[in-house]
Amino acid sequence: KLLRLPTFTKTFLSRTQVNNIPQLLESHPSIRRIVINGKSKAKGYFDRYFSDLYSHIDVIIVSSSSNANSIEFEAKLEEWKIILK
Repeated sequence: KLLRLPTFTKTFLSRTQVNNIPQLLESHPSIRRIVINGKSKAKGYFDRYFSDLYSHIDVIIVSSSSNANSIEFEAKLEEWKIILK
């Protein structure tokens, strides 16, 4: 199972309610990793609220899947393949 955090914008962040990810992980012990979709805003959000989880679960940070990300598709694909391991 994967936990997916949504794409972030300033509007979204201004109205954000923080999900209780630790409780989710406790309720679903089969979750083995968290994948963060984006190395800047999404990672910053995760770090702000859940930095203590890095020592408790496998956290993978990949480049944003957004078309606004200037990385070519093939490079994104190679980076995202780590999720399957």
